[in-house]
Amino acid sequence: MVREKLAAYSHEAWSGWMKYLFDKSTLNQDGTVTIPKHKVERWSRQMNSKYLDLPDREKESDRKEADSMLKIIKMTNKSIILIILILAHLTGPGLAYAPVRDSYRVEVLRAEMDKLRKWRLKGILEGWKMDADHTIWR
Repeated sequence: MVREKLAAYSHEAWSGWMKYLFDKSTLNQDGTVTIPKHKVERWSRQMNSKYLDLPDREKESDRKEADSMLKIIKMTNKSIILIILILAHLTGPGLAYAPVRDSYRVEVLRAEMDKLRKWRLKGILEGWKMDADHTIWR
């Protein structure tokens, strides 16, 4: 799920970059493209520089890209936290409220997550489909 969302974002970012590149370039009669010299010089300098060495105004576009990826990751983390809370509730008060070591709670949650992963794998292997909201296997 996260991988596909990040892959979709990566494709959109690449596609946007290519549109920008072709917009700034000249289409030749033979179908090739010529990039203006000043763009080649700038982009060559940028691609050969480490991020930390870029001026702040050039770092800003990389920060925007990172923010977009973080947004996808944060949405996924919220889903994971919700699953953990549901598991804590389903396993009863023993997990959620008992005076036990935190490490024990983590071990139990990991075991429950492993069960969910195995169940999902079984569904995938058997060709089950998920509902549109990705909550119920059929």
